[in-house]
Amino acid sequence: MSSRIRLTEAKCAARVLGAQFHPPFCNDLEILYELPLLRRVAAVIREIRPNIILTHPPVDYMEDHTNTCRLVVTAAFAHAMPNFRSVPSRATADYDIALYHCVPHTLLDPLRRPVEPERFVN
Repeated sequence: MSSRIRLTEAKCAARVLGAQFHPPFCNDLEILYELPLLRRVAAVIREIRPNIILTHPPVDYMEDHTNTCRLVVTAAFAHAMPNFRSVPSRATADYDIALYHCVPHTLLDPLRRPVEPERFVN
């Protein structure tokens, strides 16, 4: 599937949900846990001000999924920290965010051990 088709699908899904689409700022497999990306993810979280975040599991078969998880967890934690600068600059907000991790693909960890989810979203 081409990236153009995936973006169109993501835009349509956002429209159906009544959500705002945010275009990606890095390519697949190029997601690294590094400060420039962390600052950008923090800016998105500060701008949107979500009450709930769903992200990848901390342990996954794809390294970019694991890095995405780490970036989101850190950025969500930093949403209220005035000493952490986001890029672009966004105001901090002091409120609670509930963060949930999805289960890994095939319900197995990287060592092929079964993962049992604690909660389900229907």
